[in-house]
Amino acid sequence: PVSGDERFTTFVASNRTVCGITAASRLFCWGYRSGSANATPGLPAGSVSVPTPIIDSVPMREVHIGSEGAK
Repeated sequence: PVSGDERFTTFVASNRTVCGITAASRLFCWGYRSGSANATPGLPAGSVSVPTPIIDSVPMREVHIGSEGAK
């Protein structure tokens, strides 16, 4: 289960980060983010245990995760 009230329609995962897109096309990510400039923008560095909104104003249809985080 994912904490919070969001209803996710899509998930992608790496070995450190999980991202999901909600039914309302909002992107959320959680997990571990390194301090790298290439890591998931908007996700605080370190460990995040709850879904955190990323790029809140842009509707999302898909997301890809590389070795450094979501793109």
